[in-house]
Amino acid sequence: MGIYMLIKNMKKINYIIGFTISFLVLYQPIEQDIRNFLNEKKRVEYEQFINSFLQRDTLSFKESKALPKALRPDLKGTHDYLMLHDPNTGTIPTERILDALEIAEEKRTSWAYANRMTEVNWSERGPNTIGGRTRALLIDPNDSTKKKLWAAGVSGGLWYTNDITISAPTWSEVDGTWGNLAVCSISSDPNDANIMYVGTGERMGIFSTASRGLGMWKSTDGGGSWTHLTSTENFNYVTDIIVRNESGSSVVYAGVGGHYYEGQWHGSANTGLWRSTDGGSTWTQVMDMTANNTPYEIMDLDLGSDNRIWAGSRTNVYGDGGGDIFYSDDGSTWTKASLGVIGTMNRVILSVAPSDPNTVYAMIADSNSQKVGWITKTTDGGANWTIYTAGTTDPFPIDANGNVLGDANGQAGYDLIFWS
Repeated sequence: MGIYMLIKNMKKINYIIGFTISFLVLYQPIEQDIRNFLNEKKRVEYEQFINSFLQRDTLSFKESKALPKALRPDLKGTHDYLMLHDPNTGTIPTERILDALEIAEEKRTSWAYANRMTEVNWSERGPNTIGGRTRALLIDPNDSTKKKLWAAGVSGGLWYTNDITISAPTWSEVDGTWGNLAVCSISSDPNDANIMYVGTGERMGIFSTASRGLGMWKSTDGGGSWTHLTSTENFNYVTDIIVRNESGSSVVYAGVGGHYYEGQWHGSANTGLWRSTDGGSTWTQVMDMTANNTPYEIMDLDLGSDNRIWAGSRTNVYGDGGGDIFYSDDGSTWTKASLGVIGTMNRVILSVAPSDPNTVYAMIADSNSQKVGWITKTTDGGANWTIYTAGTTDPFPIDANGNVLGDANGQAGYDLIFWS
């Protein structure tokens, strides 16, 4: 009886094994067919995306000219976008640059790189006649001749020339990987000229933004090498940086914004004015909130000879806080200047007169016209302001249509710089 049951059970096991083998043999082509179907479906969907993208951006010259400048297509830009676009996420995965920087640095310091058999060096062949957008400049504080200049490229990285005074200066890129970073602000430490900071992310334009950033980088050897400040990785739009000497200590201030980019909101949670007393390791938000309890977005920072720090705002992603001016003597408590409501104010650019810290100028963009709406001036440290608009008493040049300093091509929220 026992032998009979054993034989019977073995037959059942054989049946199960045979069925399993048959199923696996039959399933393999089915699984492959499913995989092929899904891959083909994904390929077709991405092909449709590319076609629709190209059809949307490919316009006649006449149609292109009818569009606002910010929306005009650029074939090279379209090509670069599609090359960088990740079909799995539907975005440009800018954050992967950080991984690329780490991998590149590991390879440079590796035994294999140091003992490579052949050199693989590249020489730039062009184009070399197009500078692109430059958002920030810094005269190297370590150069006593004041000839070395640093330039921040919006989508072209960080550059320097050792002699800006010659007619055709030679420019050097800090590192090949920086070409993928939108460098838009730069500042040096007044207590140590070897310490420099750069900020990334272009938050310009009244309604749009161009390139998301990944925070700030710091150099402690005069720009020879740079380290990413991981504490700032979510500072996606660092519009301006100032380092202030506070009783012998170097305190860093960074104006940070947020906006909608590549189908997602970036940096909105970190919008405001941030202050660091430990060289960028930790940060504290120091600017007040708007009347609607949303964060002020600081567009421009300037420092007077009396060490008072000034800040100009722009309209944030919630539509609040544009056109305001603040100042602080301790870096933590801020006073809002009493300009009043003079129109649909947006981006503010500030300039403190080097000869008199009580004299401050501000140029303010108009959200509606997207032109320079007003120029304001104080001669008593912000207590009272004179507001200049186009008219007979306006000391600033106006164009034939009565626009202050011209119409700025309707891009006062994007272009322009103001300095005294």
